[in-house]
Amino acid sequence: MSKKEIKKMTIAIDAMGGDYAPEEIVEGAILSLEEKDFSIILVGEEKKINSLLSKQIFDEKRISVLNATQKIEQDESPAIVVRRKKQSSINICSKLVRDKVADGMISAGPTGAVMTSAILNIGRIKGVKRPALAAFIPTVKNPILLIDIGANVDCKPIYLLQFAIMGKILYKNMLVDVQPKVGLLSIGEESTKGNHLVQESYELISKSIKDFVGNIEGHQILDGKANVIVCDGFTGNVVIKSIEGTVEMLFNQLKDTFLTNTISKMGAYLLKPSLKSLKKKFDYREYGGLQLIGIDGICIKAHGRSKSKAIKNSIRVATKVINSEMILNLKSEIKKYFKETR
Repeated sequence: MSKKEIKKMTIAIDAMGGDYAPEEIVEGAILSLEEKDFSIILVGEEKKINSLLSKQIFDEKRISVLNATQKIEQDESPAIVVRRKKQSSINICSKLVRDKVADGMISAGPTGAVMTSAILNIGRIKGVKRPALAAFIPTVKNPILLIDIGANVDCKPIYLLQFAIMGKILYKNMLVDVQPKVGLLSIGEESTKGNHLVQESYELISKSIKDFVGNIEGHQILDGKANVIVCDGFTGNVVIKSIEGTVEMLFNQLKDTFLTNTISKMGAYLLKPSLKSLKKKFDYREYGGLQLIGIDGICIKAHGRSKSKAIKNSIRVATKVINSEMILNLKSEIKKYFKETR
């Protein structure tokens, strides 16, 4: 990709999605301008966004605002509301990607609405049966990629095979020096363990994926045996939220423990740089959201609780994926395994 092409990169951001919109979304967009070679379209309530921008100093040539007269709420049915609220900020963002006005989109809005809008407006890559949500989870060494984590609650073995293929390609695009190994999340290492979905998926994946290492149990998720771990969306969502909640609980407990007495406070002071580094390593805000993979465009689903730092990192991830050849690689591999099927 030439420098000329990179400079044209544009990212559409749903300024109304998430618990802290639009203030933190706008702040994150401005912070991201520390990096070069992209521009931003903030989609949402024009007057409110412009009011926030007027209080900041930034390169005005790199941020534009597009008005959206509707907003999708968390408790609304995605399938219904996406079709009814044509002028919602999520819908407008996905249409900007569809129409090649934007090279990718980011939203911290409701997961179901983001996914539904992306599928309806951007469309799936030909041959992809179900797009999936993928999350990078930090470990002591390389992060692991968990796929799917909520896009598909009910799955078939063929879906899990496609998740494995798409997960490998995404991992290689984000961590180019690693040849990813694929594992299947189950309740035992033996191929006969797990429910019918897992057993049938094991047989299918083992025949199709060269770097398949077999079943991965819950306690092995973070040990590095597999770089890409495949599961249905129901299981993946429970796993990712359990890990997130455990990490938050542990750091809160450490904080309370270190504030117990004078001696522990002194220890906390000495350990502060190390603890800060450790917390940063396991902070979801550093990893820039989830990637909806399998659609014919770049879509990043930021955490619903995203503040400016998380939005900034979501933009960083989006630019990296846009600059990669992930979509082309996905199309090539999917065509290879599933010729013109849906």
